[in-house]
Amino acid sequence: MYILRYLHKESEQGEEGGEGLTAREYLEKIWHNERIIRNKQIERKYWMELASGITASIGGERVQSTKIVSPMEKMVVEAAIIDQEIDRLKKEIAEIIETIQKLPTEEYDFLHKVYIQRKDMKEIYVDGYKSNSWAKTMHKRALSSLQRVLDERENAQE
Repeated sequence: MYILRYLHKESEQGEEGGEGLTAREYLEKIWHNERIIRNKQIERKYWMELASGITASIGGERVQSTKIVSPMEKMVVEAAIIDQEIDRLKKEIAEIIETIQKLPTEEYDFLHKVYIQRKDMKEIYVDGYKSNSWAKTMHKRALSSLQRVLDERENAQE
């Protein structure tokens, strides 16, 4: 539950994502979110397996009139909360991708290969018949362009 509160607090601070972050930190949110999504999927599977392993009592006499949430209901609710969190994280990743699509094509392509496709610099410059220095320069240029986009967006919100 702590992680859900932390993520909720983090999302309240910046629904658009990117406020106060450098371009590199903004892009690294993709990797962070992907890790959380993988872990949330494991948690969800755990809750659903628990829920499917519980049987309801039949023929029991009801003594109390207040609604008591059954263990199965609680587990299904936990799984639904996890589904919502996964959806939110996926939307944040999609927003980041949409943001880098605003860059010039070569810069967008480079950042996509590094941060979305997770290719290393050598793989990128070898594929493009370029040099290591070209890759470093392109990375720096693309991050600078992205930083301008993020700064413009932040200034527009103020």
